[in-house]
Amino acid sequence: MARRFPTVLRLVGTAFFKATARIFVAHHPPRSAILHEYGTEFPDFCAAFPPVAKVPYLADIARLEVLR
Repeated sequence: MARRFPTVLRLVGTAFFKATARIFVAHHPPRSAILHEYGTEFPDFCAAFPPVAKVPYLADIARLEVLR
């Protein structure tokens, strides 16, 4: 997750990112062995995740990172 979303990581910090990623992974386990494709749902998860509400642009940044 950190490699796929480095800007999100920098914006929220390591501790917050790790906690958010753990919750994301628990709700969206990988469906493929190709992990570099994993996390496509992360931007939508961020948009709906209440603790991220303080950073309203975070989901958009995550969407950009999915596209790159």
